[in-house]
Amino acid sequence: MGRLGLAVEEFVVVDDPDLPEPVAPPISQTRSLGRKQSAVCWLPTMLQTMSVAVAGSWDDPVNELALWGWDSSPMMEADPMQDADGDVELPKMAAPKMLCSVEHAGDVLDLSVAGGSGAPILIFCASGSGGVSCFGADSADGGGSVALQRKWQPADSAGCPTLGVSWSATARQLAAVTEGGTEGGAPRGGSLLLLEPESGREIARAACEEASGLSWQGPSRPDESHHSILTAASSVLCWDSRCLERGPSLSLSPLDPRAGENTRATPHLHCLSVHPQQPQLVAAGSSDGRLFLWDVRYPSSPLPLFAATSPQVLPSASQLEAHGADIWAIQFSEMIYGHLLSCSSDGTLQARRLSSHPFAGGWTCPEESVTTLVGLDSGLPINSLDVSDECGCLVAASDAEVLTFIDVRR
Repeated sequence: MGRLGLAVEEFVVVDDPDLPEPVAPPISQTRSLGRKQSAVCWLPTMLQTMSVAVAGSWDDPVNELALWGWDSSPMMEADPMQDADGDVELPKMAAPKMLCSVEHAGDVLDLSVAGGSGAPILIFCASGSGGVSCFGADSADGGGSVALQRKWQPADSAGCPTLGVSWSATARQLAAVTEGGTEGGAPRGGSLLLLEPESGREIARAACEEASGLSWQGPSRPDESHHSILTAASSVLCWDSRCLERGPSLSLSPLDPRAGENTRATPHLHCLSVHPQQPQLVAAGSSDGRLFLWDVRYPSSPLPLFAATSPQVLPSASQLEAHGADIWAIQFSEMIYGHLLSCSSDGTLQARRLSSHPFAGGWTCPEESVTTLVGLDSGLPINSLDVSDECGCLVAASDAEVLTFIDVRR
């Protein structure tokens, strides 16, 4: 295997020419909620009759956290009756239903969920007013309930926004990144914190560049057993969760020395995603609408990404011009619509199919393989997305004050 070469069988995103082209998925939006929706994610199964997502708002004097139910029972086959134009009408998607809501102190800047499979469901919220809030979610009379259980507020970061939270089910620890404040009148950088939710104890911390992207990463090599924490800012930094105080063990830069990109301004990386089956693969979205992909086993430069099936100049692209503005969230997926989901300030949510390019030593993502699943007429930012393999639904949160639910079981 070459420097950038990944064996085709290593990455489960190889296009099959015999696969049918996906049809437009059924979509349902909530009514106007009166608040900009900043973050959303699916909860583990808590109700027998529907799947449940949690969403948070921001940029409002009073923000809230709300549970939304979606009927995930199998859709009925399309009615064979045709409309006036002769087209077969697809069945409409079930409308989402608000189950309950609770006020949240400060903007909800990020969400992470723990529990399920018999364990209590906990929702961790990164607060714009500082600290991390922990809410408990439960079923009640066939509906749902959510209530604040505790809040962590680091003593030296009072009032400094918490930008991201991420729970690791295997490490049973919660990571959080905070914005920097001032100390003695001088500016102070941000912090990466490691918390133990059961006791509320702070396990470790490290000085960290203010990062809005945060994720856990499992072992990426056969000889490894520990978990890493990834933060995204001017670069993606990998931290050994066992010894944060030693600083990052690896840095993944969006600049590619092979392509002479050092003359281009370094973008800020807003978000990142670790491939669930191949944890060595990390993707990030940037402030200038580009997507990047790295293999942490070869960290010196990003993997090549080409916007054409047969790139003419092989080293010309280590990133993909994906959106026209900031990319706020990305997620690897195995659904038919694409392998990498992204949403942006340009008001779109897109799915991309990636294919291995053995001769180029990288990956291709032709324009014809991009599906725009959501395009807001208002053009307002889509801030967050989450897809559930369990229920087969994608949900997105936006500044248009709506949540968008997309049935991707096609």
